[in-house]
Amino acid sequence: MKKEVIDIIYNNYINNGLLYRTTDFQSTANKTNMLNGIKNLTVEENIDECSDKTKDLLNVLTNVGPYFSASGLSGAYNLPPLLWYAYVSDVKSNSKKVSPIGERVMVGFLMDFNKINVSGGSVWDFDSNFDQYGNYPNVPQIGKRTASSFFSQTLPFSLPNKVGNFDYVQPTSNNNNRLMNPLYVPETTTGIASNNKDISDFLNLVSEYRSTWIETLQKSSGGYNEKLGKYLDNNYGTGLESEIQISSNNNVPYNKKKFNPEDLLCIALISDSQESIDNVLTTKEMRNAVYNQIISAVDENNGWIFNTVFDWTKLPVVGINGVSLPAVPIDSSQGTLNPGLEWMKYLNSDVRYTKSLTKNNFKLIDLSKN
Repeated sequence: MKKEVIDIIYNNYINNGLLYRTTDFQSTANKTNMLNGIKNLTVEENIDECSDKTKDLLNVLTNVGPYFSASGLSGAYNLPPLLWYAYVSDVKSNSKKVSPIGERVMVGFLMDFNKINVSGGSVWDFDSNFDQYGNYPNVPQIGKRTASSFFSQTLPFSLPNKVGNFDYVQPTSNNNNRLMNPLYVPETTTGIASNNKDISDFLNLVSEYRSTWIETLQKSSGGYNEKLGKYLDNNYGTGLESEIQISSNNNVPYNKKKFNPEDLLCIALISDSQESIDNVLTTKEMRNAVYNQIISAVDENNGWIFNTVFDWTKLPVVGINGVSLPAVPIDSSQGTLNPGLEWMKYLNSDVRYTKSLTKNNFKLIDLSKN
C-alpha cells in the first residue's frame, strides 16, 4: 500500500481532488462540554475579555460535528494549489504564530474515498456549523445542509432593539453568504456521495466551478493583482480554499459519528515551499509533528477520530510541497490578516503556484530514518 499511495494520491489530485483535514477542535457533541458551557453563563452585561464567562452558548455550539469540514485540494482544470492555513496547525511555528511565506508547513490527513460520505461543498471556505447552530447534538435530518444561517437566525434578536443581553455579531466576510458562496450538493439519489466514484465526480464538479470562478475574477480584475487580492479579502477573508462536508460511513449513531483510523488514506505534511518536504523539515521534526497531530485527533473531548486499537506506523506519511498557504485569522489576537493579498504574493512570486502540482511535488516519507 505504501508503495502505491503516491500514485493513488496524485491520480485523485490531478483528476478530481483530495480531501485534507487537520485537527481544528471540531468534534461530536458531548454532555460535559454542554454542562461546562452552561456553567460559564453570566447575567453581567460587561465581560472581561480574559474571562471564561459568556452571555450565550455559541462556544459550545461551534465546531460540533458531523458533518466535519475538509479542505479540497484539486489539480483538475489546472487549479492553483491552495489550502487552509492557521498557525495553530503549523509545524514550523510550534502552533504559536504565523510563519513567514515559504516557511509554512501543515500536518493533517487525507481521507479515503471508499470510507467516507460527502454531503456538500463550496468553492470558498465556509463555516459548516452555521447552518445548524442551536441543535445539540446534530441530527442527519437537518444535517447542516439547509440554506438558513446563524447570522440570519440571530439577527431578529438584535433589531430594532436588542433582546435581553444578547449581542449580535455581524459577519466579517461573505464566506457564509449563500448568494456569494453556494453550497453544492452531490447529484445522487440521496444527495450524498458515499463511494469512490460519486465522491470523485462531485469533487471534479466543484473543481470545475472553482476553476471557472477564479478565471472569471482574474479576468475581471485584470490579473493576479492587488485589486483581486483586496476583493478576496473583502469578500472571502475567512478562507480561500474549497470546503467540503464529510463524515464517516461507519455504523456509529449519527450524533456520535467520528472517523475510524481506517478512514484515513495517509498522514500529510503540506508545505508552501517549492523545496521538497525533507529539505524543509528534519525527520525528527516530522516525527514530532505526526505524533502530536495523532494525539490531538484522537482526543476524547475535542478530537474527531476514534481512539481505537490501530497500528499508526502502517499509515503512510506523504509530503506535498508547493501549495499556497495564505494565513486566515483564528482569533482577534492575530490582528488583521489578508489571505487574498498573500495569495497574490504567492501567485506572482513563482509561476509554479499558478498551476496544478506535478507528481514530483508528492513524496513518500520514511520516518524510521534518523
